Amino acid sequence: MRFLPLLMVVLTTVPAVAAAPAVPDQLLPRQNMPASIVAFGATRAIAAIEARLTAAVQQDQAWFTALISATPEGEPLPYSPRFGITEAEYDQVLHAQPVLSQTGSTTLKVTADARTVTFGKSAGAELLAGVTVDLVKNVVRTPLGTTTEGKPFDVPDDDTLGPRSGVQWAFLQGSDPSRNVTRAKFTLTHLNRTDEVLLDYQVTVIKDGKAVRNEEVLLTYPATR
Repeated sequence: MRFLPLLMVVLTTVPAVAAAPAVPDQLLPRQNMPASIVAFGATRAIAAIEARLTAAVQQDQAWFTALISATPEGEPLPYSPRFGITEAEYDQVLHAQPVLSQTGSTTLKVTADARTVTFGKSAGAELLAGVTVDLVKNVVRTPLGTTTEGKPFDVPDDDTLGPRSGVQWAFLQGSDPSRNVTRAKFTLTHLNRTDEVLLDYQVTVIKDGKAVRNEEVLLTYPATR
């Protein structure tokens, strides 16, 4: 629903800053290291407000549908007392930032040498199995195909994740993203605040206009030194 802002921290398109293309050692996982399975979501306080809002609008779906239709695309819905929350609470929902929270844990299985880091099958992160970071060519080989060279980025903004930097690799196959496309993105981000690495691997497959695959794994683990 459009009254719930999709405030996902953008990891898929990050501002790039010119830098050496090498993958910093601190980003790379060690063999069989513990990792946290994480997800982006609202704080408990915001989630409670959103739950009340959802319950209120479900009592009058026709009115809510009409409100959506009358609101210009891309703009937030105007506040209404019928939302079941105060205007101040609605403003909190509109401007809330997601937080990164742990949903599970795993042992990150990797094999590494001077040239490559290859991920094995880790519980809760099976999507990573068979993914290889080629440190020499600065590409990631995925079961779907090989990415272009990694692009370093730096985010100085003090937002929900804080200042961070890393490398992102992307694979794209298909000329019409709305009809037929295969896409993979692999991002390693160093979070300055916690001295952790956020690993984000996304896979999307669209065939004949239908999403037949849309998977993502998010992990954090200590930066290596």
